[in-house]
Amino acid sequence: KKEMAFSFSAGLLGGILIGSSVVMHAKVLGRVTGMSGMLKKVTNIFRYTKKNEEKEGIPKLELYYIGGLIVGGGILAAIPQFRELAFHTKEVVETSMARSIIGGLILGLGTSYGCGCTSGHMICGLARLSKRSIIATATFCGVAFATINIGKTLDNNIIDTALPVLRQSHFIEPNIGLMATFTGALLTGYGLLYKYASGIHNKEKVKYLVALYNGVVFAIGLGFSGMTKPERVQGFFNMLFSPKYYDATLFMVAGFAVLPALIVFQTHILKEIQDKKQPVCEESYCFPVSTKITPQLVIGSALFGLAWGLTGVCPGPLMVNLVNVQAYPQVVVMILSTIAGMNIYSYFN
Repeated sequence: KKEMAFSFSAGLLGGILIGSSVVMHAKVLGRVTGMSGMLKKVTNIFRYTKKNEEKEGIPKLELYYIGGLIVGGGILAAIPQFRELAFHTKEVVETSMARSIIGGLILGLGTSYGCGCTSGHMICGLARLSKRSIIATATFCGVAFATINIGKTLDNNIIDTALPVLRQSHFIEPNIGLMATFTGALLTGYGLLYKYASGIHNKEKVKYLVALYNGVVFAIGLGFSGMTKPERVQGFFNMLFSPKYYDATLFMVAGFAVLPALIVFQTHILKEIQDKKQPVCEESYCFPVSTKITPQLVIGSALFGLAWGLTGVCPGPLMVNLVNVQAYPQVVVMILSTIAGMNIYSYFN
């Protein structure tokens, strides 16, 4: 095994898969890929406790997508070459319980208050050239940078200065040939699925299959690039105290994910929305319409950045890591805390 800061090829393939998933979710289902929004919608206890005539029911599309993330995690875990690339297998992730709980609560509150996380703002939002998402992305990246670098100068159990990146974790050399073959197979699957969805009369059933497949592809993109490992994210922002362990993977993955989405959104999807055309499996596009830069957006994004810096994960990687509970038991605590934070927000709003 070779210790490495990052792999250009792994970042490229991971980014392409993530970007492809985002494009298909928009083109076929007419929606942006917002992980925190999906998780919030599925786990919002108040939507199930209203009066019978007001109950909204189970959000099936979001549920299938989240299921796809977990299935994708299972695929990564089942293939040895991918398992060690995506997950910790021989060492337990050292994250204190306090940081897991507090980070999860802030993550849930921040993504709810700021209306999004990395998938909705940084990938979909930048691809749409949304001013709100540009501000949100700059805010949570800046706060994450400050949290990690300032946090290492403090010595307390809340911040937990023993960030995973300082453990000099061993990143294995990826099997690029196998990854490229797998990526090609997944993209071929997209071509077949798109053709099938476009030609079938009953769109209701196929749209859930598309949502499931989108979740699988997004999860595998996260795993290929190592974004399922907290230290990958923390290593990107860890510029001041441990520059020799700096990890540029996050920048590469985001760039290669945003680029294809940017091209398709700007040349095709946004024009379809303007012309009031339909996505493949829905009656209309359901994209964010607000353009206002509000205090709520900035505060929520700052809270998310704080949580992102503390934990190194956001909702998508958390769901993928559910298959790796043995080596990363804190993931369950963080997911439950995130859901609690989202429901606290829902209660007061």
